Amino acid sequence: VTACDVHPHRVELIKSYANRMGEKITAKVSDATKTREDFIDKFDCVVCDVPCSGVGVIYSKPDVMLSRKESDIASLSALQAQILETSSKYVKVGGYLNYSTCTVFKQENDEVVNAFLKSHPEYELIKGKGAGEDGFLRLFPHESGCDGFFVAKLRRKV
Repeated sequence: VTACDVHPHRVELIKSYANRMGEKITAKVSDATKTREDFIDKFDCVVCDVPCSGVGVIYSKPDVMLSRKESDIASLSALQAQILETSSKYVKVGGYLNYSTCTVFKQENDEVVNAFLKSHPEYELIKGKGAGEDGFLRLFPHESGCDGFFVAKLRRKV
């Protein structure tokens, strides 16, 4: 397992947690918008837990809305698309690319993934357990008893 984050203090938290759990993982400071040549075609599974508006966690963290503006959504979705684009290069043929957010906005979820799939025929959407008819998994506090989340599972065909 290789875990990356752009913030050094978060990488240290990852290392500390893994150590407490007795797990050996590699944790690196890395900007997910910049291609790493050493990661290309290396991984069976890549998880993109992208920065988002956080609206899905508003029930457990109501202060989320204090720091957000409507204009944030467009810049966040552009960042999310860039991270997904970069991370897609790291998946081996036959491997999986998972995209997740803790928001419920289509602009940060469906639209990012659908635009990616439209420009990347080498990937297909895999309808995982619990996913809706469109293939996406959506969790809502009032339905699932947890924070709001979105997950898309993609498989690299070629």
